[in-house]
Amino acid sequence: MVSTYLFTHLQWIVIPNLLRIWIMYSCYFEYPKII
Repeated sequence: MVSTYLFTHLQWIVIPNLLRIWIMYSCYFEYPKII
């Protein structure tokens, strides 16, 4: 039960962070192309 809680808690933290990092990198690499 504790491990399941930790797993879901980590999921909610790690996945949005990965999405944020991916969006930052994609914006960083796309931005010079626009200019």
